[in-house]
Amino acid sequence: MKLYEIGIAIHKAIQKYGFSPIKNLSGHGIERYNIHSGVNVPNYDNGDKKELKEGQIIAIEPFATDGKGYVIEGKQSGIYKLVNKKPVRDNNARKVLEFIEKNYKTLPFAKRWIKLPMANIALNILGREGIIYQYPQLVEENKGFVSQAEHTILVRDPPVILTKT
Repeated sequence: MKLYEIGIAIHKAIQKYGFSPIKNLSGHGIERYNIHSGVNVPNYDNGDKKELKEGQIIAIEPFATDGKGYVIEGKQSGIYKLVNKKPVRDNNARKVLEFIEKNYKTLPFAKRWIKLPMANIALNILGREGIIYQYPQLVEENKGFVSQAEHTILVRDPPVILTKT
């Protein structure tokens, strides 16, 4: 199956209910410790003729809105990921970094999951040093409502749905 064909199916399903797809968000490939890797799985016909290969794992992630169909960055979310491991001088920041590496590696994590002393200050230091990245909230450009769903698929014939509903 070609990527644009998935986009067409998602777009039709969303429009059937009177909504629009978010065009600047997409599904994605999934690899070990890299949750947004490889291919982008569109929510509309973007013309991408790349074919999925057997054995790939993808997330089909429809985003629907009653707004314009584009998101912009909003305020900080409190969701982080490790992006650039390097030495840090502050002892508390070092302990938080060790905790992140041990428990999450490069996967996203929430601020509230870090139950260590001085965690907020340590996260600020790690962010300033470029060691962690904080995702912004994504807001629909016209302040429309947004819904999102996700299924993780192992590409085979027939495809295998890995998520449970």
